[in-house]
Amino acid sequence: MKIIITIVSLIALLLLLLSFALGFLLGVRRKKKESVILEQDRQRQKSDQETILRRLAQLLPFSSEEKKESTEYEASIAKKSQKDKRKKRRKELRLLIQQSRFVRYWKVYFLSYLGVGILLTGIVFFLRSGYLSVYITPAGKLSLALLMVLLLLIPSYFLRSKHKIFSAILLAGGMGLLYLSFAAAYYLFGLFSEPEVLLIFLIITGICIFLTHLYERFELLMLVLVIAFGVPAFVSLDYRNGVFLLLYLELLLIGTLLMVAKFRNYILRLFPSAASGVYFFWLLQSCLKNNYLPDFPIYFWLLQLLYFTLILVNILYNFKHRVSFRPYEIMMVIGVNIVYYTVGMYLLNSLNPAYKGVFTASTALLNMLFLISSLLLPRRASGQIIYIFMILSIMFLTLIPPVELVGKSIIMIWAVETVLLMWASMKLEIKMMRYISFFLIIGLVTVFFIDLSESYFLILSAYVPEKRSFLNKSFISGMMAAFGLGLNVLLISKSDEEYLFKPLKMRHLKLIISVLALAILYSSGYTEVLYQVSCTVKDNHLISMYMGIYNYLFLTLSILILWLVRLKKAEGVIAFIAAAASIGFFAYYLYLIPLIREHLLLELTITYTQFNSHLFIIGMLLVILLISFHTLHKSKWLPERPLLWSVVLIIIAVLSTELDHYFIIYDKKELPGETVLAKVHYFYYTLFWEASALVLSVIARLFKKKTLLNIAVFLLIISLGKLFIFDIHHGTSMQNIIEFIASGSIALGIAFAGQKLYTENIKAPRVD
Repeated sequence: MKIIITIVSLIALLLLLLSFALGFLLGVRRKKKESVILEQDRQRQKSDQETILRRLAQLLPFSSEEKKESTEYEASIAKKSQKDKRKKRRKELRLLIQQSRFVRYWKVYFLSYLGVGILLTGIVFFLRSGYLSVYITPAGKLSLALLMVLLLLIPSYFLRSKHKIFSAILLAGGMGLLYLSFAAAYYLFGLFSEPEVLLIFLIITGICIFLTHLYERFELLMLVLVIAFGVPAFVSLDYRNGVFLLLYLELLLIGTLLMVAKFRNYILRLFPSAASGVYFFWLLQSCLKNNYLPDFPIYFWLLQLLYFTLILVNILYNFKHRVSFRPYEIMMVIGVNIVYYTVGMYLLNSLNPAYKGVFTASTALLNMLFLISSLLLPRRASGQIIYIFMILSIMFLTLIPPVELVGKSIIMIWAVETVLLMWASMKLEIKMMRYISFFLIIGLVTVFFIDLSESYFLILSAYVPEKRSFLNKSFISGMMAAFGLGLNVLLISKSDEEYLFKPLKMRHLKLIISVLALAILYSSGYTEVLYQVSCTVKDNHLISMYMGIYNYLFLTLSILILWLVRLKKAEGVIAFIAAAASIGFFAYYLYLIPLIREHLLLELTITYTQFNSHLFIIGMLLVILLISFHTLHKSKWLPERPLLWSVVLIIIAVLSTELDHYFIIYDKKELPGETVLAKVHYFYYTLFWEASALVLSVIARLFKKKTLLNIAVFLLIISLGKLFIFDIHHGTSMQNIIEFIASGSIALGIAFAGQKLYTENIKAPRVD
């Protein structure tokens, strides 16, 4: 054994020395080559200088050959100078990133955060472990966790003067571990009642607030917040304890509110808001999934409390310090309102839908209350937040009629109103009308998608309504909304204004409304097609394939319009459509089509015509790929080689999958599916790839495309490798004979087709 270890060590040492020597020799060779090139440049420069001096002395013009050499030298010097400038810029950018405050901070303290995270994860596993419960009681687990808290707090106290940041990280880990320990004691062990553990959390939160103001370190505050909001997910999530979860979130938000008055940071506002929204949505989904509705009235009133607290979290710093609102702060206020209204309507839909109008009016009144508070501030501090609360109030007031009446009719009315308001604002130059039009568009889109979601889930339910008419009212209202948004885009295009309101530029507004119009157009068409198909087709897999035909038809029409209209800077959208179509096919439809094929073979209400409809998806995918290649190649948005390689290989992969369906369905011997697939994979795939290589080589010869010839050679090599590694062992003798003869013939054909392309730059040898 020792001899083997010695031999292996010697071999490893020799390989190391060999690689070092090889690297050294390559470095010397590269340096020698650079010195030769430098010497040649010096000689050429010296020759040019001598020529210039000689011509100046003789007052003779340059010859054409000398002028050409001088021009080439100047071009090479300019190119080298540009290359050096790019290198210098990249080096400066790299140094700037390395010397930035953020990077330097994480270089020093990343391991500290990682260590605290790993330690807390280990404690969570320790508290949740059922194996250790045999040896350690729940009280013992809690005692050990509190002991670990002391082991984190004591070093942080002694390091607070010399290593304040590291001390703050340790302190945050200790306080976060306190949250985790007592949450486990309540959720997992049942050692405390609900009021007792809420009182404990209140004390811990108060201590955290005091320490944050004492240390004045953002690390302490943010790390404690992350751990505290992650406690329910780490320890245990139970929809039956929803009231406690919401009370715990409200307690944390109140603590955040007291701390946000000191720190102004978007993460400090975004993270608590996002975490609260995620927990609330999870709670509602779990309760509805398990049909657990007794606590919904309490959830509704706690939602009001959470909303009020979150709005205060996002505006308190500005109100206290009388500073203006930044764009992200305004967007946070709008986002909280939208999420609050959506969740509230969702709750009322299960509790009492008759109160939806009252809830909408109360939301408008709350925004009016915040509007009045904003008016009390100095003008420089309130700024645009006044207009935001004013428009939110108007928007929720205008939502009352569609909520109380019929949403689909109001969508069509609002679509007309937005166009009229935008046109009037441009003619009369009244900006307030433009603001109202913008927020009316937001209300229109919100109502449309709420109404659309109800129709969609009704169609997906087990009780699909019978077909009532050729077109449903929701589809017509969606088309009207998309048409109205399209007219708004045309009006905005003719506007001379740069901003709707800072920082939202008019060109950005145009892009946002265009995307919304397309989303409404697609969604309304999707829901209508799904309804019409669900009324006649009962197989879910077949319904999914028909919806896939709609998806690819929408993408094909979109890319055709972009190709025919030739919009500027549309290459990125075309590339995105092609990528989405390809990924969607291989990620979903490639697995869906075999399921439909199995239903067909089992004679489960699927006909051959219905199964063959998947060819529409493949045909439209090929059209999308060809148009995208033509557009991107012509505009030189992407290099030709990777683009051509991607398109050709995707097409060959898609067509290869069709061989499986053809041979399984039309197999006359009625062999098992696995036997037929093995025959296809080990024989017909190879022949198809080789035939594709031959076709590509012919096209390469006709159009003089070396890249196509390279792809053909690549396919031939893959086919030959597959033949020698797999096919020769699994195929019959006749199949092997056919494959070898076909491979040799096709290889000769490719070689003949590629002769001209490979030899066009090779000159014939000179014959004396």
